[in-house]
Amino acid sequence: MDARVRTGILVVLFAFLWMILQESYTLGSFVGGLVVGLVILLIFPAPVHGLINPYVRRPGGIFRWLVSAAHLFLYYTRHWLRGNAEMARLMLRRDLSTITPGVLKFPLRVRQPGQVALLANLITVTPGSYTVEVSDDWDVLYLHVIDASDAEAALAPIRRIEELIMEVLQ
Repeated sequence: MDARVRTGILVVLFAFLWMILQESYTLGSFVGGLVVGLVILLIFPAPVHGLINPYVRRPGGIFRWLVSAAHLFLYYTRHWLRGNAEMARLMLRRDLSTITPGVLKFPLRVRQPGQVALLANLITVTPGSYTVEVSDDWDVLYLHVIDASDAEAALAPIRRIEELIMEVLQ
């Protein structure tokens, strides 16, 4: 099957999924789903390229990619929920003098701009952390964290998210 046919099938599947999620079964919703599907495949080409890529041609390749993507989603969701709980706990305490916010340097292992952007955005969406800047050479992220007293502990979950992003998008 030609790669363009596979891409078209995936876009149509995204369109139907969009209609189901929107609970709107109109032509406008379908066209909107086509646009969303195209944007998704432009930003995250792994499933499409994966179908013709040697990584996926091996037995279980697309399954491994889906498992990796699900693992990233579940790990990040757990990290995000913990961040919310920690921020709520910190804000409900009366003594905020023990909070030591700071900017930490995070050496990057991801190299592709899309991977760096995804990591930076996932960090920013997580409560208690914020991506301040990416270095000019794309080697370092500067992160503001709510508790910089233990840099290694603050950076460990971010390192794990970076590993999962590399697993999914390489």
